Amino acid sequence: LSVSVGGLSSRPNRFSGAGSKKKEDGSVATNSSSEPQTGLKSWLNSPALLEAVVTSMIELQEFLHQKKEPFSPGEAQAVVSAARSSFSRFMDRLSQFFPSSAHSAHTSSRDRSSLLHKLEKQLCQVLSYTPVQLKGNLISSQDLMCGLQNHILDLTQRLHTAEKERRHILTELNELKLQIGDENNSAEGNTDKHSEKGKKSKYVPMSKFEQVCVELSNALRREQRAQELLQEQSSHLIELTTRLDQCASDGMQKQNSMIQLQEDLTEVQNELRHKEQAMMQVSKQIGQFKYEQDSLQSNLNDAEKALRTAARDKEALVQYIKNVESALDVAKRQFTILRESWVVSGDVSLSRLLLNTDLIPQEIGNTGPELIAIQKLIGNFVDIQQQAVNKVRSLQEEIVSHRDHIDTLKKELNNAVHREFIEQIEDGAVTFLDLGSTEMFVPL
Repeated sequence: LSVSVGGLSSRPNRFSGAGSKKKEDGSVATNSSSEPQTGLKSWLNSPALLEAVVTSMIELQEFLHQKKEPFSPGEAQAVVSAARSSFSRFMDRLSQFFPSSAHSAHTSSRDRSSLLHKLEKQLCQVLSYTPVQLKGNLISSQDLMCGLQNHILDLTQRLHTAEKERRHILTELNELKLQIGDENNSAEGNTDKHSEKGKKSKYVPMSKFEQVCVELSNALRREQRAQELLQEQSSHLIELTTRLDQCASDGMQKQNSMIQLQEDLTEVQNELRHKEQAMMQVSKQIGQFKYEQDSLQSNLNDAEKALRTAARDKEALVQYIKNVESALDVAKRQFTILRESWVVSGDVSLSRLLLNTDLIPQEIGNTGPELIAIQKLIGNFVDIQQQAVNKVRSLQEEIVSHRDHIDTLKKELNNAVHREFIEQIEDGAVTFLDLGSTEMFVPL
């Protein structure tokens, strides 16, 4: 039972027997061989042990239910950590059943000779050489406990069998000693009675002595065989203890290195996370700056385009004004040369000259507001000029009609004067008139 608790001492002790105990007077007290097995069986079948196993493995079972096979390397490491935690919790609960143990849970985890430390080291070593694909197929905690119980029972049965053989040998040896003592006592008591006998009566018969020697030799060989078996078991346990200590030290070193590597990896991950956050902020700022730059560039392009459009419109307006001035000069020359035809066709030629679309430059895309205003101004000027021309034409027509009327009146007056003169001549009033007076009535 000390093996299951973890209180195995590093110093090898010789097995003294599970069912025998020496009294103070040196005699051997034999116990019943069924008592250790009954106590161990009742303890292994107790509900308290089952409750300790179930409550200790709850965390591991919940973790295995949450994760699905196959496990990733990170999940496999988490499974190993959960198994270690559950096993440590189980060993703590198991130590409560053995309050006489000299090692506490914390001390036994540090003590290299404790079963907890050895099992943990061996588990780390086995899991380190186990592939990741096979870690998900490991046996459950209940199967592990059943296997451990079977191994403990097997070891206990072997020790009990060896103890039974040893007690049997000791019993035979004691019987032989008693027989030899009785024979010696009987021989010493009969020495005086058989003093007259010969030399042969003082000794045990040769056949009986040889039989006793053979039995003693057989008992000694059985005792030596049992001692060799016990020494072999002790040496095997010492070797296993040494190997477990070495594996535990290697596992602790590996575990410490893994913890250090995990801490370094965590620090590196934190640094990478901070750098990624900084890079994201810088990327956002760069994107914002690029957006502002594009916006400013677009505004600058629009401003340049507007300036070019304004300059082009200004040049087109200047060119249009120059074309209008040249058209006005042409119209002026035409009006000067053709004064008579100006009354009839002057307005048409001026409108055709000033409102001609050929005066607008062809390189201008869209008509600007200034050009439209100038065109409206020229259109209003042409309308006013047309109205003035029409007014002048009407006035000239009135003047012509008035002149015709005056000429008609002059002709009528001249005719009337001639008729009156003729009538006066016919009436004989020639004396009152002279040649000078007659010239006064000459028509204009």
